Amino acid sequence: MYERRLVGGEEVLTPVGEPFWKLRLTPLLEGNHIINIYLYSKGELVDSRTVSVNVESYSQNLGFVRIDGNYLVCDGGSDLFLIGQNVCWYTTSKKTYDYDDWFEKMVKNGMNYARIWMAPWAFGIEWSDKVGRYDLKEAWRLDYVLQLAEKKGIYIMLCLVNHGQLRRSDDWSGNPYNKVRGGPLSSPEQFFTNPVAKDYFKKKLRYLVSRYAYSTHLLAWEFFNEVDLTDGYNPSNVASWHREMAEYLRSIDHYGHLITTSFSDPRGGDLIWKTSGLDFTQTHMYGPGINDLGKAISTEVKRKLSVYGKPTLFGEFGADWRWFDSPLYYRDIDGVEIHEGIWAPSMSGSFGTAMTWWWDVYVDQFNLYYHYGALRRFLANVSFSRSGFTELNYRVVENGKVNATNVNFEVLGLRNETFAMGWVRNKDYNWFNAINNYSLRTVGGVDVELSGFNAGSYLFEVWDTYSGEKTWATRVESSNGRLVIEVPSFHKDIAFKIIMIEK
Repeated sequence: MYERRLVGGEEVLTPVGEPFWKLRLTPLLEGNHIINIYLYSKGELVDSRTVSVNVESYSQNLGFVRIDGNYLVCDGGSDLFLIGQNVCWYTTSKKTYDYDDWFEKMVKNGMNYARIWMAPWAFGIEWSDKVGRYDLKEAWRLDYVLQLAEKKGIYIMLCLVNHGQLRRSDDWSGNPYNKVRGGPLSSPEQFFTNPVAKDYFKKKLRYLVSRYAYSTHLLAWEFFNEVDLTDGYNPSNVASWHREMAEYLRSIDHYGHLITTSFSDPRGGDLIWKTSGLDFTQTHMYGPGINDLGKAISTEVKRKLSVYGKPTLFGEFGADWRWFDSPLYYRDIDGVEIHEGIWAPSMSGSFGTAMTWWWDVYVDQFNLYYHYGALRRFLANVSFSRSGFTELNYRVVENGKVNATNVNFEVLGLRNETFAMGWVRNKDYNWFNAINNYSLRTVGGVDVELSGFNAGSYLFEVWDTYSGEKTWATRVESSNGRLVIEVPSFHKDIAFKIIMIEK
């Protein structure tokens, strides 16, 4: 155990008491549980104990996260839609105190998800010493952040290995798996095939499960960040490694946390997604070169759902991957790229928003958290996992003519037979046009025909996507499964809900 203090703007950890072992347990069932504890030293049993624990209920804990169709649900039955961002490591000498600041701002704006790396410079427990030996200070820091997330209602995706650890141009020279540091490997690509290296990684998985798997707010284990960027990348070997590690992890993680991985190529990982038994697919997507992020994100969400038949999440995105040479996101001070990245996947079938990468030098620096709060208010009381959503199809009707081609807006949305919601965006409204001061013209003012609704009366609500407030509503009627709504004139974008009020 450690005690933390902030001294001169720097986090200082001080050991507290004598070292000890701790058993962390989150029972899945109510009732009396008998726990048998065995202590081994060098393969020999040296002690054993039996402990009895009475479990009454989850109380305020919603339980572990599960897959339900293309969406997420907690054991307690609650729907879980992720709104969040990457906060992969602490970026100042304050270390864990950074998370006190970030998580507080996130929660105030309805955010409930964060992604963390176990990187060499932060939270990497197997780095400072030789392979197989773990840094307890970094392990405690991860303890602290995970427990803080639990208190704040934030779910964590924990990335176990970042690609730079297996790249000669990045961190390979300091990797404890490297022979230079006493490890078993003479080259990075051997990590995926060397039996000794795989055994060491399984031991680390066992330690991580023992220490952190108790948490209902550990959303998922992510084996790799952008594994296709590792040196000597071989899809077959990497797919085989993922399959083996996923099988082993499932055998020891009795809480059944979700498992995934990620790639730098938005369309990469085909073999792994198809053969490695992972729970959901991910996408990383960056510019420069992608001027319309909203369209690109929506298209890839729908493609992955169709091709792989698994839930999907945009784990990283940004208008610019660079941190040097005046990256373009510094010109997008209003966060239009964030706006695109959270509304597009939410209305396209993903179980969460796209997760922006530049959490410290962009979102926090320009205080862009309010975008997330607006979406959270719009989605209040929407249950993704129970709604049986399908894609909302539409036809524009202008001057009595169906499929008008001169209407410069598009609709992304989800529906069932009694409810629909959608995002209506000026096709010219995107981050690239925003930073280039493109003059938007007013669009809308036409009727849109929607199909697939039960007969009855509906309330059509229009929402402001920046404030997350309803601006007006009107009653519409469904006839022959169709609804006709009037899209009001607008400049940038609007959102809407259609709610059955009378059969």
